[in-house]
Amino acid sequence: MRVGVCILATGKYNRFVPALVASLRQFFLKSHNVSILVFTDNTERIEGATVCTALHMRWPDSTLYRYHQLLKHVEALRGFEYLWHIDADMKAVEPMDDEILGDTVACMSPACIDWEQESRPFERRPYSTAYVAHGTKAEYVAGALVGGKTDAFIAMAQTIAHNIDVDDSHQILARCNEESHLNRWFVDHPPALLLTPEYCCPEKATLRPRYQRRIMLNVDKPDLEAVKK
Repeated sequence: MRVGVCILATGKYNRFVPALVASLRQFFLKSHNVSILVFTDNTERIEGATVCTALHMRWPDSTLYRYHQLLKHVEALRGFEYLWHIDADMKAVEPMDDEILGDTVACMSPACIDWEQESRPFERRPYSTAYVAHGTKAEYVAGALVGGKTDAFIAMAQTIAHNIDVDDSHQILARCNEESHLNRWFVDHPPALLLTPEYCCPEKATLRPRYQRRIMLNVDKPDLEAVKK
C-alpha cells in the first residue's frame, strides 16, 4: 500500500525534520511503501523525504492553516492510498505497522486523558464552526497525529480549512486553533481507530503503566517563544 506522510515544518521547526524522517524510516509502517513529504520553506534536499513548498507563518497561523498548506498539493496527495499528518517535533521510537491503520485514525490527547469530559478543551462558543456542546460524549484528540484513507483524509482537511475560513470571516479564532476544528470533525465522524497517547507522548510525561511510548512529542524542543518567531 502506498502511504504518504505529511510533515509541515517551516522556520525553526525545520531543525526537527532530519531526526523525525530518520525515525519514521526506521519504525513506521515498514511493510508498506511509505513516502515522506516535508512541506517547508527550506529549499535544501532532505535525505529520505520529498520537499514540498510551504509558506512560513507566525504563530498561530503556522498551525491554524496547516491543512490549507497541505491542500495546495492535493493532487499529489491523491496519488496515495493512505495519508498521515505528523507534527515536525515528534520522533518514532518503537516499531508500528498495520495495527495503526484504519479508514480514519485519531490519537487521544495525552494532555487531557485524565480530565473529566466537561473539562476537556473543546471549543464551547456556539458562534465558532468548531463548537462542541457541553454534554457531547467524545474523546479529545491530538492535532499532532492523524491519518486515514486518502479520500477521508482529504475530505477532513477540506472541511477543516473551510470552517477556519468561515471563522476567519467572523474574526473568530477557535480555542485550540486547528485542533479545535479537528475535534469537531471527529465528533461528527468518529474515528474508525482511536490510538492511545503512546503514539503522541510528550517526551517528559509519565504515561499510565499500560502505555508504551511509540511516538514522542516535543523532542529536544527549544524555547517556545523562539520557535514562534
